[in-house]
Amino acid sequence: MKMTISELQESALSTAISTGRFDAFEQFESHLAHLHCEVAEVGQAYRARRLDGWKAQDGKPEGVAVELADVVILAASIAGFYGLDLSAAISEKMEYNKGRICEEMRG
Repeated sequence: MKMTISELQESALSTAISTGRFDAFEQFESHLAHLHCEVAEVGQAYRARRLDGWKAQDGKPEGVAVELADVVILAASIAGFYGLDLSAAISEKMEYNKGRICEEMRG
């Protein structure tokens, strides 16, 4: 299923609320800590099986792509929770990055 970033944001937040992952009492710092954990799981998946995906014994999809998806889904949920326009922010940042040379990545 393909969707726009705005649709992703709306769907991810709706799922997060309906499944109890988000509630009105959580703080921004808690959401960021959760996002940090999801990013760490990308590294764990890479170390476990490299880039290949696999299914756990319970049928849960695992792997780098799935963990990256968790990062995107959670980021979209957080943006939706706080009323941030993630689509506009991504467009703005991508346009800015076109003219930016990232010196810290050049060693």
